[in-house]
Amino acid sequence: MKKYISIHILIVFLLGFSQVSFSQFGLSSKRISVLFIGNSYIYTNDLPLMIDSMAAANGDTLIYSQSTPGGYSLQDHTLNAQTIAAIQQQQWDFVVLQEQSQRPSLDPSYVDASVIPYLLYLDSLIKQNNLCTQVVLFETWGRRYGDASNCSFYPPVCTYDGMQSRLRESYKIMADTVQGIMAPVGEAFRNMIQFDSTVVLYDPDNSHPSPKGTYLAACVFNYLFFHRTSNGNTFTAGMTTADVHYLQLIADATVGDSLNTWNLGVNEPWARFDWQQIDATGLTSFNSISNSSLTHFWDFGDSTTSSAANPIHQYTWSQYFLVMHVVCNGCKCDTSFQVNNIIIFPSALLETGSENQIKIFPNPVGDENINIICKSNSSNPPELFSYDGKKMKVEISETENGWIIQTNKLSQGIYFIRATTLTNGWISRLIKL
Repeated sequence: MKKYISIHILIVFLLGFSQVSFSQFGLSSKRISVLFIGNSYIYTNDLPLMIDSMAAANGDTLIYSQSTPGGYSLQDHTLNAQTIAAIQQQQWDFVVLQEQSQRPSLDPSYVDASVIPYLLYLDSLIKQNNLCTQVVLFETWGRRYGDASNCSFYPPVCTYDGMQSRLRESYKIMADTVQGIMAPVGEAFRNMIQFDSTVVLYDPDNSHPSPKGTYLAACVFNYLFFHRTSNGNTFTAGMTTADVHYLQLIADATVGDSLNTWNLGVNEPWARFDWQQIDATGLTSFNSISNSSLTHFWDFGDSTTSSAANPIHQYTWSQYFLVMHVVCNGCKCDTSFQVNNIIIFPSALLETGSENQIKIFPNPVGDENINIICKSNSSNPPELFSYDGKKMKVEISETENGWIIQTNKLSQGIYFIRATTLTNGWISRLIKL
């Protein structure tokens, strides 16, 4: 049955629309190298190739190799000459480690003794080859109806949800142990099942992924590797537009909703930022949503730059500016872009000593009305403008001391109020909650 998607997933999905892709502006694409170490959960439906195809649709390049014998555990890989040779083949950007599907879901004492030591050994080989390689722990999914073969020994895995919860717990510990990234593919499976249980993510064996399950995993990895949401990616793997849309949405929401939980940006550079125009002169603040230990470079789109972590910049004309933010950690860098719309009102309208003549409250405002108190007569009623400079049609009534603007029909956002007294022009920013 279909379920309504939770509000936090929708929020993350909507935020994805604000991200600007490289291809829109002809900017350089990303090229990364990845080694996949695991088993049939990776080679079924050729997960690396799906990720590669999704990357190519964005103009990115994935260089990859894999060591994925069927049924292999991390312990098996520590003794496998092909795996060790693959690690040493080149200096990888990422190495993905996927444990045998049942082991991490078992009793924590078993995981401590039979999983963690071999994880640490492989991590040591990876770091010896290249200290800057990021290790990614591929969290797999609970079996569709739980793990019948281990149910009598460890009851939590008797159901899908119980097995999935144990996988999440173990993979989080594994990622934290080696300061790696957790790829929440299993959590994306759970979110997709909760959203629409009619979408079959499993092969008939109820363990391996169906093509839709592999596509969902590819969307998660695309986000992790390239720091791009998958929504709108044109690679469909032969599936319907509707299926692709929801798989992309769920993957993006799963990753984007809990970046710190998955250690994204904690041990690697992750360029994200927000911005806000402070006043009508074009003064704008930028806030890096990145690890504070990184170095920063900003290009504000008007031929000026900054190396501050959270700069305040003065624009001098109104325009859509493409802002670039680059963060580096000594091993690698990451870049993000956003377009900001700067609106500068003519200087003649700016307040010139009228602070004691005009007062506005409340600000921010909810559904109550705005009160404007004028200590001297105003020749014209105030005007309200949207953030992009469009004049708003609102009801304005005159009072003994000034004006009242009705705001209950305004959408949430930032507005500007312009008013004049007999001697001064005046403008103020209004925030509608």
